[in-house]
Amino acid sequence: MGTVVQLLERSTKPTHPSADAIQIDVVQMPPRATADQIVAAASRCETLSHSIDVLQRSLKTLYGIVGLIDDPQTREKIQHQMKSIDASLLFESARLSRIKRAIQKKVDI
Repeated sequence: MGTVVQLLERSTKPTHPSADAIQIDVVQMPPRATADQIVAAASRCETLSHSIDVLQRSLKTLYGIVGLIDDPQTREKIQHQMKSIDASLLFESARLSRIKRAIQKKVDI
C-alpha cells in the first residue's frame, strides 16, 4: 500500500476562524517512490551534516588566526561575526538532527 499525501490550499475566504486550510486533493504515491524520497532526504541530511562539521572545524582554525590580528577593534568585530556564524551553525545542526530523527522514524515504521 502506498503513502497518501494530502495537498493543502490556504483559503482566501474567512469561512470559520479555526479553518485555515482546506483539502483539495489526495495523491497516492507508490511505496518505492516514497522509499526513494526518504533515502534521498537522508543522503542530503548526511551531506549537510558533514558540511556543518567542516565549517565548524574551519571556524575553530580561524579563531586562532583572527587572534593574531593586531587591531583590537577589527579583531573583536571579526570574532563577534564568527560567534554569530557558529551560533547559526549550532542551531542548524540541532535542527538537522531533529530532521534526521524524523526520517529514521519513517524508516523504522
